[in-house]
Amino acid sequence: MAVSSSVTGTWRWILIIEGLFTVFVGILCYFILPNNIRSCKFLTPAEKDFAEMRMQADMPVTDTATTHGVNWGEVKRGMLSISCWLSAMAYFGILAGLYSFGLFVRTLLLIHCLPQTDTPSSSPPSSKPSAATPPTKSNSGP
Repeated sequence: MAVSSSVTGTWRWILIIEGLFTVFVGILCYFILPNNIRSCKFLTPAEKDFAEMRMQADMPVTDTATTHGVNWGEVKRGMLSISCWLSAMAYFGILAGLYSFGLFVRTLLLIHCLPQTDTPSSSPPSSKPSAATPPTKSNSGP
């Protein structure tokens, strides 16, 4: 199926406009978003102190034995956990269905919605005329 150049050009412009908008928003966010709590212009000093106190309270308590390496006991526990495997299988089942539908729905629509004129019929041709075809007149006699 050939695609006309006007359709291709339209898609190019849509992608260019979306890309320019994304770049513009990214540059705008670089200048508008604050780097940390202390550089926020829209917070009062009391709110900044409260936010830093909450950030410190939310930090996890670290154990020096587990911060410098992998705790293989936890890895083993995670690999042998039935809930982890069931969640992974459920996630795979959901995504396999979603992606197969999303990727092949166009093909299915093309197969089932287009007229099938080139396919031979599976039933043998009959000598009796069908109800849809009018009878033909024969020119065999005067």
